[in-house]
Amino acid sequence: MCIRDSFAVQHYRRAHAVADADAGSGRSGPAIAGHVAFGYFQGVSSAVMGVGGLPMAMSYLTLACPTLPHHLVQGTAMASVVPGILASGAAHLVAGNVPYKLAAAVAVGSSAGATVGARGALTLDETSLRDLYMASLVVLGGRSVVAAATNVRTVLAAGALAAPRSPAHVVPNMLLRQAMSKVR
Repeated sequence: MCIRDSFAVQHYRRAHAVADADAGSGRSGPAIAGHVAFGYFQGVSSAVMGVGGLPMAMSYLTLACPTLPHHLVQGTAMASVVPGILASGAAHLVAGNVPYKLAAAVAVGSSAGATVGARGALTLDETSLRDLYMASLVVLGGRSVVAAATNVRTVLAAGALAAPRSPAHVVPNMLLRQAMSKVR
């Protein structure tokens, strides 16, 4: 079943008298200001930490627009992260932080995979798409928790949190740098 034939999407659009994926964006000033504020937070955190903004945007849209069908949440989230990704990517290009051949190879694979994935997502019903999204968050979140626990154990084993024997700011910073160099 294609998204344009989805009952949930058609029902949502009829019920809210909208004709495009702008549905649920909130037309009042406070709602728009909240969406802009989230976008700013998401852009900063994505660029600083290198985490994908898509899971953040999808989670936000799911909470902020609870009546929005998941297909529209997914499309809106994907469209909303593109400008931030381009801006962040441009900054890294200018700084010389992009190995071009590697980036091109990943981009080719990503483009092909995104095409196949989007077509697959458009064939899924609302519940299946939402369940698949939730499962991916659990897997990725679990992986992040395991990695964080490993990093904390490494820092603790290096004694980075031990009581300092010299000026308070020197030893902990030195030990933390040593522990983190072992993690990398």
